[in-house]
Amino acid sequence: TFAVTLQVPAVATSGTYLNTTSTVTGMVGAESIVGAGTSDSLLVAELTFTKEFIDAPTVAGGTAILRFTISNASPTASATGILFTDNLNATLLGLTTPGALPTDPCGAGSALVGPSLLILTGGNLGPTESCTFDVTVQVPGGAAPGDYLNTTSNLGAMIDGSSVALPPASD
Repeated sequence: TFAVTLQVPAVATSGTYLNTTSTVTGMVGAESIVGAGTSDSLLVAELTFTKEFIDAPTVAGGTAILRFTISNASPTASATGILFTDNLNATLLGLTTPGALPTDPCGAGSALVGPSLLILTGGNLGPTESCTFDVTVQVPGGAAPGDYLNTTSNLGAMIDGSSVALPPASD
């Protein structure tokens, strides 16, 4: 195993770039062997997407604050049509949002609906802008003690007319 550091050009546009190797060849004793090549994708994105429970741990029947942050580091391009989902019930059956959800959480016209399946649609961030919003979640009274991993869908957006998908955020 070895690692190679790559320099991404400053002019690289957002997107997923597939990198594929050739086959690997070698000798085992006096016998020649050939192994299949491999590939992986490099995601170049001006967007970042994180989430965290900012007041964990909590108790069964209690509440916790779930914070989402989306940032657009591009100095020139806007990110539009930002969307993701977060199925709270997939984390813990009965996990829900007990109160009002933020209005325009990621720019004018964006919407967050719930209560057990959170859906953000219509997010818009100009160059170098970010949005951070909090959602109060109610832990079911009968929840067993333990760690529960909460993971969103991929974050989708448009940047300069190109569709971008970022990996899910988890905490």
